[in-house]
Amino acid sequence: MTISLDDVSYLLHIPIIGQFLTFTNLEFGEVVTLLIKILRVQSSNGKTQMRRCRSQHIRMSWLRDIYEQHCKTH
Repeated sequence: MTISLDDVSYLLHIPIIGQFLTFTNLEFGEVVTLLIKILRVQSSNGKTQMRRCRSQHIRMSWLRDIYEQHCKTH
């Protein structure tokens, strides 16, 4: 006996057809604003990290470092 996708759909009410997650691309400035609001980083620090990735992305290791710094402070 095994769990099928139909079982998942029926029990968890999760769609099994179509795109599960949709997102919109953000502009560079919008991402910086989110980094400042949510992660409480300095604007220059967020911009530097995104320039390293050459897009509106940040590295997971940088995000982990920010998280660990916040945990130590609190």
